[in-house]
Amino acid sequence: MIQESLTNSLKHSSATKVCIEVLQISDEVTVKIHDNGGLAQRNMEKKFTEGNGITGMRERIEKLGGQLIIDFKSGFKVMVNIPNEGSETL
Repeated sequence: MIQESLTNSLKHSSATKVCIEVLQISDEVTVKIHDNGGLAQRNMEKKFTEGNGITGMRERIEKLGGQLIIDFKSGFKVMVNIPNEGSETL
């Protein structure tokens, strides 16, 4: 997921900075990736459709019982919440 998000930032957003945050809180792992790319916002205003990369991420995350959230109001943000059920699951 992190690799796909970085690839998307490089290819689509004209970002100069990407922040990655990984947190484990209680029984959930949260990953947040945020870039400062203005190009992503301009493109999203036209119409956002998930490409193969984001669709694949969403499918893999949902198989783990997780949730993928995308926001493009200020740069491009991807947030994932995945239940932590032990190392065998993740």
